Amino acid sequence: MGGLRSARTYGIIGSLFPLVGTFFVLVAVRDISDEVQEKRIFTDMLIATVLAMGGIAAGYIFYILDIGIFPPLLGPGIGMALWILSSLFLWRSYSEISFRLGIDSFRTAAGLDVAAALMVGAFIFGAALTLGFALLIFLATGFVAMLGLAYGIYAFYSIRPGPYIT
Repeated sequence: MGGLRSARTYGIIGSLFPLVGTFFVLVAVRDISDEVQEKRIFTDMLIATVLAMGGIAAGYIFYILDIGIFPPLLGPGIGMALWILSSLFLWRSYSEISFRLGIDSFRTAAGLDVAAALMVGAFIFGAALTLGFALLIFLATGFVAMLGLAYGIYAFYSIRPGPYIT
């Protein structure tokens, strides 16, 4: 329970290293949630993290178990669906943080994450159609995802101790 100052530090570190830094972002969001006294912020972020990890696990499990009885897009489809759900819970959490702290960058970062998740879905099913279409979506998705990470870093950097809405 370090407050907004530690939330800022943990959030920046976690946003700089997305895979490894997930724990740091969770700690940062928990600190913000405690500071503004809104437990739903942390709960939504925790659900988003569990769904994202579940999507990754489901994708790999179905990839490893690809023995011909599962349709080829089942694993990626389940992973994509869980990632989209995850991004919606992240959007709820970051939108509430944005409202409480008055930092619009959180809402922008979450919106970009939702867009990237939807674009990954288009990439997965576009790859089944044509390679050129899939490559275009893949490049655009990478750009949107990197932009979302940059906005996340900026959002956590923008946290300042001061008045906020409780």
